[in-house]
Amino acid sequence: MKPLVSIILPSYNHECYIGKAIKSVLNQTFQDYELLISDDCSTDGTVNVIMQYTDWRIKFHQFSDNQGATINHKYLIEQASGKYIALINSDDVWLPTRLEKQVAYLEDNQNYGACFSWAEFIDENDNFLNEKPNIFKQPNRTQAQWLQYFFTNGNCICHPSMLIRREVYEKLGVYNLALRQLPDFDMWIRLVKKYPIHIIQEPLVLHRRFIYSGENTSSPILKNSVRDVMESYY
Repeated sequence: MKPLVSIILPSYNHECYIGKAIKSVLNQTFQDYELLISDDCSTDGTVNVIMQYTDWRIKFHQFSDNQGATINHKYLIEQASGKYIALINSDDVWLPTRLEKQVAYLEDNQNYGACFSWAEFIDENDNFLNEKPNIFKQPNRTQAQWLQYFFTNGNCICHPSMLIRREVYEKLGVYNLALRQLPDFDMWIRLVKKYPIHIIQEPLVLHRRFIYSGENTSSPILKNSVRDVMESYY
């Protein structure tokens, strides 16, 4: 039987964090899922950490050459067999009831395309960051209100809080491979044109930002900021 949820975990050079990400999936109160992990040719010990986990629901793939994040996402979506697709980044952490609450909402609201949640920020040492305002603490809006808010305020939905129907990707396509900083934002714009979405009004994800060392696309560094401005303009 196919799992109800396909969890996709794209990984790259997060040896110190990917174990926490995998454990947070395995500790979910909702257990009807497959965990698809694809490593984008990491140069550190990330793959060694992944291979320590032998749960039968884990399916692992490794690229022989670095492809980039959007291609890695695309590959994982194409492998997914579940009715729903959930994303966890290799440096983020889910809280235990994340899947349970979101699956219940989409099962009860068949016209909604995706369900998200609030998120809290943590740094590379697992310390909570007091982000004010927290851009991910958004109310629910109509589709028209979301489009207006996106146009005037930019991206404000936490990508690793996403639970989306697989059919949405089949109908709308996957992420724009030309974008590196905001492929998720481009996807949300296309999404709300066709489907209502719901945000659970509590944090179910710990989203990591590298402040003092290391790097991800959420790091507050110059090259990320420049890409963010250019892709927002696009």
